[in-house]
Amino acid sequence: MKRQILAGLLVLFAISGIAAAAERNVPGSYGTIQAAIDAAVSGDDEVVVADGTYTGVGNRDIDFNGKAITVRSENGPELCIIDCQSAARGFYFHTSETSASVVDGFTITNGYNANYGGAIECESASPTISNCIITGNSSYDGGGIDCYDGSPIIIDCVITDNDADGFGGAIECYDATPSIINCLIKNNYSVYNGDGINCENSSAIVRNCTIVDNADGIYADSLSSPIITNSILWNNGDDLAGFATATYCCIDDGDAGAGNISDDPVFRTGPLGDYYLSQISAGQLVDSNCVDVGSTTAAALGMNVYTTCTNNVIDGGVVDIGYHY
Repeated sequence: MKRQILAGLLVLFAISGIAAAAERNVPGSYGTIQAAIDAAVSGDDEVVVADGTYTGVGNRDIDFNGKAITVRSENGPELCIIDCQSAARGFYFHTSETSASVVDGFTITNGYNANYGGAIECESASPTISNCIITGNSSYDGGGIDCYDGSPIIIDCVITDNDADGFGGAIECYDATPSIINCLIKNNYSVYNGDGINCENSSAIVRNCTIVDNADGIYADSLSSPIITNSILWNNGDDLAGFATATYCCIDDGDAGAGNISDDPVFRTGPLGDYYLSQISAGQLVDSNCVDVGSTTAAALGMNVYTTCTNNVIDGGVVDIGYHY
């Protein structure tokens, strides 16, 4: 009798479609990233990609098809590379994906699209792009990432050496409200506006970012109202261009404005890559929870991430502000 009851329960579970969450492993169980996504169950499954370089059909123009899943590398972006071979972009979001659709921990390089989004296109979609290195990609708009009619979250990413024949060398924001947080945006180029970030009819949020060495940093047209805070904009052709304004940022040119810092920072290189230490004068207002390390370097203190400073007066010395990768 007990066996009959157990069998009946198993049939009931099968009929109701209840299934345990699964980890879809690439290339262990699936030959391509796209194949693993296609097999994944929305809301439950996770695609885990082993170390290696992934090329060819199924490993570029990757489409979540609206699924709320996480696709992540096993050991981080330095060891897991999507090489688009200049044949396509890396990821294409266009099916109303939300922040529950997550790309985490990839290097995406050699992506190309003639129109929008060399590495990643977010069209009427709002995915989360986390812990990625986006480098050496190109398009007309959005050499690295293009955001159109959505609110993607771009967090803890390094976006370098991308180019656009039109607008937005690193990131293009058109009729969109992306959140760009804790990112390094460096050495990107576009023929027209926004070599770092271009905003057109956009209310982008840019926070805790370091934006350096781009032909210009952030451009906003007259219909845009980006919120730019707690960031470093340095050594760009124009740090802020068009109608872009910022508060509580470290800016090197004449449009620093009230609430911003315009002193020369001290640039250093940390053990994990580029990071920037800002030399703040005594009594200067900077951006909460500030750490004043005096004349001691962050590396000596074992600090591997920046401490964001908001509305505090610093006694002087070297203070972490911005992004560290």
